[in-house]
Amino acid sequence: MLQTSISAWLNKPRAVAEPPPAPSTPRSPIAKTSTKVTTAPALPSHPPAPPAPLAPPQKPAAQPTPPTPALPSRKPRPLPSNITLEPVTPSTLPSLRRLNSLLLPIPYPQKFYDEILSDPVTSSITLVALWHDTPPLAAAVSATATAPDSNPTTTTTTTSPEPTNPAPSKPRVVAGIRCRLLPSPNSSTSANTSPNSPSHPVLYISTLATLSPYRTHGLATHLLQSVVLAAHTQYGVVEVCAHVWEANTEALAWYKRRGFEVRGREEGYYRRLKPQGAWAVGRRVQVGEVVGVGAFGGEEGERAKEEEHTGG
Repeated sequence: MLQTSISAWLNKPRAVAEPPPAPSTPRSPIAKTSTKVTTAPALPSHPPAPPAPLAPPQKPAAQPTPPTPALPSRKPRPLPSNITLEPVTPSTLPSLRRLNSLLLPIPYPQKFYDEILSDPVTSSITLVALWHDTPPLAAAVSATATAPDSNPTTTTTTTSPEPTNPAPSKPRVVAGIRCRLLPSPNSSTSANTSPNSPSHPVLYISTLATLSPYRTHGLATHLLQSVVLAAHTQYGVVEVCAHVWEANTEALAWYKRRGFEVRGREEGYYRRLKPQGAWAVGRRVQVGEVVGVGAFGGEEGERAKEEEHTGG
């Protein structure tokens, strides 16, 4: 029994004893500081490009000045040498009437034409353009060269007859303008009108027409300019006006190119026409017209078509 117990005790596995733990060294306390740890930024993968050189300071650009609208001041093209502008005479009055009857859509009574000869004011502001087959200057020179000497000093005998120049043909009316004077707007009594304000009549263009084959010579422009100058010089006119049939868009454009402005539309002005409306146009007399420089733009270098004008 005892031997069995001793054998069992000897065969019992011995437990491995663990080494004693090493003595721990006490840590000394670390003093807290207020230093803040910052993290450096990451370096770029590519080196930065060198900065561009600074441009020298520049003065601010001046603002462009808006162009000042200039009044048309170019002279019209010179008239051809075989065209003259003349007052209406008893011999040219029938031709002016036929011209207007052919080109204008409304007829005018005989009294309208008789006033040109009977009224001195209307006569002074009415002109026609005459076309001469032979320029007047050349005809005068030719007549002087063929005129006989009144005091011959020698007698010359000729055996063969000399050719005689044919008689010049009668000039033809190819354009005309007929105007009249209207009372000044200041002549009427108004609360806004001073009694001492000057009163100037208004030049009204009744008819203005040019035959189609002659519309590239500036005849209507020359006629208008000549009449405006005469009306301003003799009667103190400072305003020009007219009526244009609303269907005649080319005539309206003609007036606009010469400084006229549309001032209104009058319904039923032409009762015999369809449509019946008319555009009222007008403008002030320009300085160039008074001094003879010319005041109508768009003439030189432009073969403007001068359309017939319907007036009242």
